[in-house]
Amino acid sequence: MTDLRKLDLNLLKAFVVLLDECNVSRSAQRLSVTQPAMSGILNRLRISFNDPLFVRVQHGMQPTDRAIELGHIAQRVLQDVNSMLAPPKLEPANLSMTLRIGATDYVQAIIVAPLILKLRRLAPNVQVALLPVQGQNVKTLFEQNKIDLAFVSQNNLTPDMYQQKLYDERYICAMSKTHPMANKKLTTETFCELSFAMFSYNRPPAKPFLC
Repeated sequence: MTDLRKLDLNLLKAFVVLLDECNVSRSAQRLSVTQPAMSGILNRLRISFNDPLFVRVQHGMQPTDRAIELGHIAQRVLQDVNSMLAPPKLEPANLSMTLRIGATDYVQAIIVAPLILKLRRLAPNVQVALLPVQGQNVKTLFEQNKIDLAFVSQNNLTPDMYQQKLYDERYICAMSKTHPMANKKLTTETFCELSFAMFSYNRPPAKPFLC
């Protein structure tokens, strides 16, 4: 082989498997190809390297000296390629950045606060900037590069936004044991007829603050 453009990494992978198995049928099974296809791959390897690579012996095939030499090189090449394609390893302790998180007051209390405590242990050089997002368009905040991450309900998201559900919640009604409706079936209609307090998290947009 004199032209790098003719190099096929899939051929190198098959070559390494052939060296390991010294058998066309077993190599074909490992690579999930047919035996004729594996035989064709071996022929291409022989042409590419201008060497028989394997010779028949009584109990299978035996690699030539040239094949053994090339096999060591092929293994190193494949290892280097795999290392090159592997995602970079994240080392939280080495991170130094500001993570901007948008969340409602409620979510800040139940999710963001524990997250910050864990970040302080794992990534002490990461600062967290909290931005209350109630009443704001979360998608716009992302588009304007004002936040990196948001903890909000699905009502604040659009289908084209990357999202991951963390958990489901449901409303419950708590009352005193001495309440007239205690131990009785409480329907939505009955609840609306009772006296209750309502509050909202909506308020004017606030500036982010660092933790």
